[in-house]
Amino acid sequence: MNGDKVPQIYGEYSEESKVIQVYFNGKAYLWHAQKSDETFHKTIFSKLLLNLKIDYKTRLDHQKMEVPIEKDESKGYELVGAGEAKRISENIVRYFGYSASYINLNGINLKHLEDIFANRKVEITTEINKKFAPSYLIKFLD
Repeated sequence: MNGDKVPQIYGEYSEESKVIQVYFNGKAYLWHAQKSDETFHKTIFSKLLLNLKIDYKTRLDHQKMEVPIEKDESKGYELVGAGEAKRISENIVRYFGYSASYINLNGINLKHLEDIFANRKVEITTEINKKFAPSYLIKFLD
């Protein structure tokens, strides 16, 4: 499958959501899911892969839960970021944090945000925090 019928941006920019950042065959995907105690990055990732009709392999994370592997070149996909999104105002969303299951990703991927919003009028601001990975403010100008 080439992914043409699968939305590149999925889910609402709600008050708070978990988010994953994936490239599939060079196309960027940014998927959100309403944040709750039962929302896991692996679930959002699995849902995207299933929508793209990709059979994927799994590994065990630090909690011994099966999670899709981050990258499979033979299938053409790579998970490049995982974290959270929070609506700050009507036209500003903050992307931040990380995923415990995918800790090696170091949180949100700036290049992916730039790619996903390349055709939108946005302003991206980086917020540096010495204790955590950077967060990014997306201000929608359109």
